[in-house]
Amino acid sequence: MREPSVVVAAGDGVDAAILVGVLRRHGFDVHVTSDGRPSAVTGHRKADVALVDTDLACGDPLALVRELREAGVPTAVVGGRRPEERADAEAHGADAYLVRPVVATHLLATLRSLAQRPAPDVVLRSGALTIDVGARAVRVGARRIHLAPREFDLLAYLASHPGRVFATPRLLRDVWHAPPGPQDAGTVAVHVRRLRQKLEAAGLPPAIRTVKGEGYTFAGP
Repeated sequence: MREPSVVVAAGDGVDAAILVGVLRRHGFDVHVTSDGRPSAVTGHRKADVALVDTDLACGDPLALVRELREAGVPTAVVGGRRPEERADAEAHGADAYLVRPVVATHLLATLRSLAQRPAPDVVLRSGALTIDVGARAVRVGARRIHLAPREFDLLAYLASHPGRVFATPRLLRDVWHAPPGPQDAGTVAVHVRRLRQKLEAAGLPPAIRTVKGEGYTFAGP
């Protein structure tokens, strides 16, 4: 299977060189730029995914992340450990956040998962439910449903694989892009509950089922 193509926006330090080396050793098609201007990165239309290091030598990395989101390029950010750094990256549209020093297996799994997301021009439909992946818009009939970013990602992921059952660790890996921890099962359950409440409040019959002991599945309304 072909590995994704990745555009990496990073500085000239050793950490960036290690990241790029890991990707190339595993067969990723990598283009590297230290220019933080959006045009320098979003111009690579063929890239499946982007990796942005907050230690960019020039330009605003978070502005770049925002531009990548608007261009429809799934983006992972490499940054520090402070919770506010992660929150800032996610607020600007980052799909995943990797903490330095990045574990190679986590880096590879995250980028592969992001590259497999539904294409931005995909519109998923099931009964009265419409999910516009590019516009990140959800409607039940003509009614627009406002979802939090992670709620949208979870719904789009499940609806892209109707009938398949996904265990919590798999959802944490593919939707949250995080290694599972002992407290994280509750995070998934809370997001599923909120998502169900919003869809059903809009008049949609139950679409996400819990399969006891196995996980969650999109069964359609």
